[in-house]
Amino acid sequence: SDYLFKKDNYTTSKTFTQQKLVCKDNTIIYADINAKKIVFETKELILGIVNNVSSQVYAETELKNTIRKIQESELRYKHIIDSTQDFIWTVDANEFRFQSFNKSLYNYFKSKLQRTISIGDKTHYEIDGKGLEWDNYYNKALQQGEYHFEYETVDKSIVVFVSMYRMMNEDKTFGISAFGRNITKLKEHEKSLQIAKEEAEKKEELHQTML
Repeated sequence: SDYLFKKDNYTTSKTFTQQKLVCKDNTIIYADINAKKIVFETKELILGIVNNVSSQVYAETELKNTIRKIQESELRYKHIIDSTQDFIWTVDANEFRFQSFNKSLYNYFKSKLQRTISIGDKTHYEIDGKGLEWDNYYNKALQQGEYHFEYETVDKSIVVFVSMYRMMNEDKTFGISAFGRNITKLKEHEKSLQIAKEEAEKKEELHQTML
């Protein structure tokens, strides 16, 4: 009481919020405590009201932990998609504008096409003039649930195998996710094999004519 009601501190009442209390059985609770000085039959007394707010504190703590875990998960997910050399992006289901994209796609547009892309851009119309072609791809993904195709970039430096998937929430379509796997080296290897095969066939034909 001396601590609560010293003249240079508090003269009438004081409230302490979310105080950690240890009960006789060693359980821990959190409580809001309101202490008030009263006079009863000429005696000064302290009226204390303790409101157990443990459930509120635990709920707030759980919410903070959940938010922290979600943020950590989102950060890990971002690191994963940004570490790949493949292209990953999402568009809305109406105008096919970017909702998200990874670092590889961003760097491709910036380094190869000298264009900085942003969320909300409908970049295919503005860059490669193939807007109707891409609309066709997106519409097929919406209609079929998924759609796959090979695509050579505008500068012809990269060949990607694109997989598109309709994104849904409670039976409502809200967008399309797209994954462009870089298959440039694979295509170059296939081309080298084809050339080698054709050269081998020509040599075999020449050998047969000489017999």
